[in-house]
Amino acid sequence: MCNTSDVVIMTEDLSEVKIPEYADLPDFNEGKCEDADRDQPMPINKIDFSDVASLMTACPQLDQVKALNLLCEYPVEEAIKQGKKMSVPKRGYVPKQIIKLLGHPLEQDVVRGQRKRKLTEKMSDYVMAKRMKETGKKKFSIMGHEIP
Repeated sequence: MCNTSDVVIMTEDLSEVKIPEYADLPDFNEGKCEDADRDQPMPINKIDFSDVASLMTACPQLDQVKALNLLCEYPVEEAIKQGKKMSVPKRGYVPKQIIKLLGHPLEQDVVRGQRKRKLTEKMSDYVMAKRMKETGKKKFSIMGHEIP
């Protein structure tokens, strides 16, 4: 626990410390800046709606966010050149590897019940085939295909 007398002593110690008003810098010069570049205002790249439209028509693979980012960095002609170099997948494009592993994500929401039913059918066929194999039957089928 802290006593009130300790707190009073600490505040008295802090009040006794003197802080210098200005730091003593040997290389500090007061006056106007001699560098001419610092006194000039910086140009701001203003984006016009017609520039965005021309970039979007020249590069249809770009979305609006990427078009604005390009126009912020480059002038219109250079932005069109950079935009044509960029390869952006179309919206809704899903790589084939992901479709093989997970199924198409756009179809999952529409036929969620059907997918679940198909998965249970596949599992039940697999379990039946495994049991038939364990019992010693020579031919069994998985999903309608006979396997020797």
